[in-house]
Amino acid sequence: WATAQIDGVMLVSVHLDPEWPAKKLRGAVQAAQVVGSLEDHVGPVVILGDINSAWDGANGRALQWGGFDAVRVGATAATNGKARELDVVAARGCTATPQPTGLPDPGTPLWLPTADLPSDHAPLTATIDRAAP
Repeated sequence: WATAQIDGVMLVSVHLDPEWPAKKLRGAVQAAQVVGSLEDHVGPVVILGDINSAWDGANGRALQWGGFDAVRVGATAATNGKARELDVVAARGCTATPQPTGLPDPGTPLWLPTADLPSDHAPLTATIDRAAP
């Protein structure tokens, strides 16, 4: 992960391993490590990026245990021929309001990248309000 302090908000950009146990990947452990690294941080924090999991999956739950809240935005990526919810904007000590990507519902057949979306993830933007939620 990478961090940046911008206008009084700690931003943490992540790209976690998937939670698929058959691959022995460690996304939930990585998420817990991110949370642990922020344990002593005072002030608002926003975690954003590819968590390779739906918010209610293991990777998202590890962030929730660290006190982070996210607004579900639906599908943000398309892998293995299906639209999937894999990206998150999650906040602690502030409010993050992400704007949906415009992709179809999770599970809908879809392949990315395309000429219009040159990544397997659609862009996701958010507005951050530093006032405590």
